[in-house]
Amino acid sequence: MTPALPSHTLTGVLALCLASLLATSCAGPATNSASPRAVVSRGSPAVAASAAASVTEARTTPTAQLTPSLSAQMPCQAEIRDDVTAVLALHNPPPPTSTWADNVFTCTYPLAGGSLVISVQQSPDDTAAGQYFQAQRQQQGLSHQLFGLGTAAFSTPTGSVLVLKDNMTLDVDTTALPTPVGTDLVAARIAVASELATDVMGCWTGS
Repeated sequence: MTPALPSHTLTGVLALCLASLLATSCAGPATNSASPRAVVSRGSPAVAASAAASVTEARTTPTAQLTPSLSAQMPCQAEIRDDVTAVLALHNPPPPTSTWADNVFTCTYPLAGGSLVISVQQSPDDTAAGQYFQAQRQQQGLSHQLFGLGTAAFSTPTGSVLVLKDNMTLDVDTTALPTPVGTDLVAARIAVASELATDVMGCWTGS
């Protein structure tokens, strides 16, 4: 059964995410940080080290890759599944589906009324990633810069978040989530997308 979003989820999630109350298996005790968040995602030694190492490995691999790196697959891993469950106030983790095509790993979380899509473009090197990021910025109309996420990060006018980190471009697409009544929809979507993007970044860097 497709997990149903509680009617209050996006209405209250803006305050929840901005207050950084989420604690996950990729997150450790709350600490102060230069990042805008009050809680910094912290990876378990094994997962974080493997994910961070695979970022370096992926930067040196050929353009045509048969399989995604561990870092590219992170959006569908247990740590992020738990994050999605907590951020969206679900009773059970939604079972994601994934695809790998044209060096893009796409993880889709089916929810009642819409889907949450988190994808990672795995470029052959940092330069190619920067070019891809800038192309997406123009294509998606990224207009609002976000600080404390990766090398560069922007939100879209519809509420998604795009983050550049090394040779990876993370896209957290919340635009299909159900529309709540009496809330700033775009701000709530950006808060959800930013929270999940920060958690993926934490698993990538092991910080």
